[in-house]
Amino acid sequence: LLDNIVVPTLETQQIKDFLKDEKMLYGRLDQLVKNTVFPNSVFLKVFPGSTEQGLNLVVDAFDDMRRRFSDAYRTGQISRDSKALSDLTVKKAYVSPLREYDTYIEGTKKDFQKYVDERARVEEITDFNSFIPVFMDYVELTARDLPITRTMFFLTRYISPRVSGLMFEIYEGDYGDDQLKVDLFYEDRNFEYLKNLAYTYGFVIDKHIPWRLVADLNSPRMTPYI
Repeated sequence: LLDNIVVPTLETQQIKDFLKDEKMLYGRLDQLVKNTVFPNSVFLKVFPGSTEQGLNLVVDAFDDMRRRFSDAYRTGQISRDSKALSDLTVKKAYVSPLREYDTYIEGTKKDFQKYVDERARVEEITDFNSFIPVFMDYVELTARDLPITRTMFFLTRYISPRVSGLMFEIYEGDYGDDQLKVDLFYEDRNFEYLKNLAYTYGFVIDKHIPWRLVADLNSPRMTPYI
């Protein structure tokens, strides 16, 4: 994704490639039986200085990390000239998977209606029993690319990975703008400090979205917050 970028060419302890197969569904699959999972809203908490939410352990770890970053900025340990890394404020975080699915299903309903209209099959539907074969024809045609069930939807690219509640973003940028990632993050003098500080508190940075931090539940540094 990061064309013509020498560093990082490989994953490091602090930077991980979440486009790799084994990490694409991080936080969305139970590790024991591989069922889809999503956060219990009881355990959500608001990030300090933001209206965004995350799992309470993530927010608590971030709050401590943010204090350290602010101290480093105040004492001149890091540059004050950074365009994107002069303070840490959460811009994007948790999104409700149930709300995401509801929005998706509304689009599916419209697509099914279009299917029925274009194929002049509306007259075939007079009750629920006559609806079923028409709908199943639609499912057979589309389900490979457009899943119907919530469980399958949670495994697709149509839902934001932020539904896990385990990640947050400290900048609002274009995910496809590789030059922006280089200029504002990878080549920023404060980025080295950020990635090491994040690792100290149990976070890793998404290689392809360097302003996205992800809680590493396997990190011993995250254990106290868990």
